[in-house]
Amino acid sequence: MQSEKYSLEVELGQDGGKPKKNVEDVIAIEDPDPQKAEEIKVKPYAGMGKEELLQHSGTRVWKNMRNIFIWFFFLCWVVLVCTSIALIVVFPRCKVAKKTAWWEETTVYWIYPKSFQDSDKNGRGDIKGIENRLGHLTDIGVDTFLLDTILQNGGEPSESGYDVTSFVNIDPVYGNLMAVESLINKTHEKGLHLLMTFIPNHTGTKHAWFIESAKDKTNAYRNFFIWRDCGSAGTQPPNNWLSMFDKSAWTFNANRTQCYFHQGTEFQPDLNLRNTQVQKEIEKAMTFWLEKGVDGFYIPRASYLFEDYDLRNETTNPSGNGYNSLMHNYTQNLADTHGMIKRWRRFLDDFSLQNNVSAKFLLLDGWGTTPEEAKQYYEADEAIELVNHRLQAMENTCNGKCVKGLVEGWLTGIGAQRTNWPVTSPSLSRPANRFGVNYLNALNMLSLLLPGTGLVYYGDELGMVDSAATGLSDPMDAYRSPMQWSNATNAGFTDAAVTPWLQVNSDAADINVLLEKEIVNSTLTFYKSVLALRKQAAIKQSDNMHYAVVNDNVFSFVKEWDGVARYLVAINFGIATSKDDYPAALSVIPAEATVILTTENGVSYKMEDKVETKKLELGPQQGVVLTWDYIIKEHL
Repeated sequence: MQSEKYSLEVELGQDGGKPKKNVEDVIAIEDPDPQKAEEIKVKPYAGMGKEELLQHSGTRVWKNMRNIFIWFFFLCWVVLVCTSIALIVVFPRCKVAKKTAWWEETTVYWIYPKSFQDSDKNGRGDIKGIENRLGHLTDIGVDTFLLDTILQNGGEPSESGYDVTSFVNIDPVYGNLMAVESLINKTHEKGLHLLMTFIPNHTGTKHAWFIESAKDKTNAYRNFFIWRDCGSAGTQPPNNWLSMFDKSAWTFNANRTQCYFHQGTEFQPDLNLRNTQVQKEIEKAMTFWLEKGVDGFYIPRASYLFEDYDLRNETTNPSGNGYNSLMHNYTQNLADTHGMIKRWRRFLDDFSLQNNVSAKFLLLDGWGTTPEEAKQYYEADEAIELVNHRLQAMENTCNGKCVKGLVEGWLTGIGAQRTNWPVTSPSLSRPANRFGVNYLNALNMLSLLLPGTGLVYYGDELGMVDSAATGLSDPMDAYRSPMQWSNATNAGFTDAAVTPWLQVNSDAADINVLLEKEIVNSTLTFYKSVLALRKQAAIKQSDNMHYAVVNDNVFSFVKEWDGVARYLVAINFGIATSKDDYPAALSVIPAEATVILTTENGVSYKMEDKVETKKLELGPQQGVVLTWDYIIKEHL
């Protein structure tokens, strides 16, 4: 066998010899079987052993072919890796919705308790009345409500309950603590949250702390407030500071023969929050209400909590008048203020952790705070949210570019923080008066669909107007007229035989909950539609807004989130009809989209209409919301 193999190798030239015959001739000699010879002609390497095949594979032809295939595979692999990296860099990853606390997706309904519902027929709203009307809140789609102050107060007509005389009792006008406990329980049973107005900036002059503090300079409460010598009968104030009501911020007290400091009226002496005893008392009061079950606090005048320790004169502002004639660099947004709010934030978090309850919402108000100043609150992780007054300061002549300036200026200033866009409050004229009824739905659309928490004032969902009553003890009461529930006498706010504390608006027969619930295109129906839209995934996420068409008429933006429907919100704030090309302004907008919400004034659009976005037309004060489905595509 060995000699036969060697003979074959020699014949084929594998042992240094030269081939004498071709392979067909050798096979024919070794194996005369003609069929096998024919198969070998077709498969010249068939029948060879491993060693023979390895020898043949070492030839130059086979080596070159192998190298070519190896390099080809390697190049394909490199191209695949590079392409994958490029796609990851060029195309953003699908966004993952961040885990949010309950308050981040909520809509807060602001109630002025004295005007919401009277249950005991004395003409003034009360806690039980609010409990009886919780169904309205769930019906329109809000899930949190804010009670304006119900704390016990001195009853000064011009103080709106802000002259607090107790931090742990409610005013008898509204009921008692049992009524509050019942309201909290019913609130939670309905899946709602309750925020309480808490006022740690000051007390009233009838508060026990102030009465004791004013007696002399040696009592235990002597430093609960800011006292300074001020000359005979206050003729020489310690500095040039002014109150928010354009008067001197210092008022003389004859008992103590000193002046006390107040950022508000003379009935609202500021607490000395640098005093550790005061700090402990405030936290005791917070604990009291947290244990009752409130879901958080609204703190008005939060930016005024501290003032300069050395009482230095404030810088003058030549372009301002009254209160604004000073820059308030020593009485507003001081570093101590940030430190105290940060302390309260930790205090609330510790309570939630220790008692195994959900996070508590801390909503702060700082009227006049700039976006840059507001950012300081957020950067220190001090506050959950600061009330944004940009739209409350908006004029009815503000066009599309103007609105963008208000929105962009605030969002840029505060950075990537959650915010809110209320259009009114208990201290501001209603939008129906400031802008007119045609503007209402457009304003509500803007306020509630911009990124952030919803914050709405009772009655705005109906289009209520300011009270026309005269002789008001507090001019701001004009913005607090009784809620209009029906076309009955006194609008269902109180019994027909009762005289309400403030007369019901004369338009209550045409503007009320009972009537507007049945009208397809009412302000209330539209409001409910907007609140329902707020629950959609793309609307809820706060960091996904992109500006689209913005010009002298229109302000528009897109809210989007990966894998869900996208929305175009377009509102004409101008005085002329607009026709604009929206895909040209923002490429993500398709040529055709579906109408899901319209204010209906102006160009006629019906729900579920397909419209061309390249020539979308809007009348003055008209707004629409369009949507389209977005399907995630694989990036290959």
